[in-house]
Amino acid sequence: AGRWWLRTVRAHSRFERAVAGFLGSARRTASAEPRDGGALQAGGSNRLGFKLGYVTDVEGNLRYFRDYVERSEVLDYRDGTPPLDHPNPGTLELREGTYFIFGGDLFDKGPGDIRLSKELVALKQRYPNRVYLLIGNRDANKLRFAAELSDAQLQQVPLDKMTAPFWLTKNRTPTEWLRRKKENKNKKKGEEL
Repeated sequence: AGRWWLRTVRAHSRFERAVAGFLGSARRTASAEPRDGGALQAGGSNRLGFKLGYVTDVEGNLRYFRDYVERSEVLDYRDGTPPLDHPNPGTLELREGTYFIFGGDLFDKGPGDIRLSKELVALKQRYPNRVYLLIGNRDANKLRFAAELSDAQLQQVPLDKMTAPFWLTKNRTPTEWLRRKKENKNKKKGEEL
């Protein structure tokens, strides 16, 4: 159990190799049939002819993502790295001959959820054939909120009558989840005193 990080690193390495293989085959297909303006044929330094950047599990941590970009060989900020306390997102740029994959779990506990999502979506819009955004379990969990907590939905089914999503094994309703969350918070406060 103490070696979870090693399994994670190995899984990410296998994923990166699989993606590189996929993009390499896409590159060969694009060379034979250049339908997209040759976007996949851009030169790079590895045997496939491009560099691939991959990051995952940012979970709203703005400092973590900014540090990643500072060290990245595929991403840059157009006007330099924006300060952490700056309210607006920065403008990410993808270097020539590179691809970028975000592996999911953008949202959760960090203060940068909205800024990071704006940065990555804008990057995808500017480079649709070279940027891939995957959703993780934390992202998928947040997608439900817009539908389940909309005014129209709550008028049809009040929060205290709403059933739990079918994929949750604990089968807790939103009200039960909030109640347990509050109990756990109060319990932790009691332990601190």
